[in-house]
Amino acid sequence: MKGHGLKRIRLPELNTKQREVYYYQKISAILADHGFQCVSLMTDWGGADFVAVHKDGPVRLIQLKSGGYEINRKYCPFPDLWMLFQQQGDWYLIKHCELVKKTDERTNQLKTKAWKEGGKFTIGRAKPLPSGLKEALRDYKIIC
Repeated sequence: MKGHGLKRIRLPELNTKQREVYYYQKISAILADHGFQCVSLMTDWGGADFVAVHKDGPVRLIQLKSGGYEINRKYCPFPDLWMLFQQQGDWYLIKHCELVKKTDERTNQLKTKAWKEGGKFTIGRAKPLPSGLKEALRDYKIIC
């Protein structure tokens, strides 16, 4: 340990809640580069983990998915909810309803048992998105 007492952490050492906080801090810094100020919410509100307010006014309610891509039927009642997820090192920001639409147009994921019965479909952050979906999300990738 150095004189300042700081020691880099390893992500696998963190529990689920600690990872969520870690990713919130990381993405807050990235969004700051795009003119946003982020405010964490103590509990999910309208499906959101945090609020991002742009310097020019637009406010976004954002659900942060630290595990990667996810569509979830429980978010469908919130048409203004944005999904923020990391996939193979790239960050994406897109409204959930738009993500579901693009997923339906470009994949068969809405035909899977996971979606039909559980109302949820995920792809872990280390795995690639299906090529058609990745192409459809190109304009939603955040430039870091």
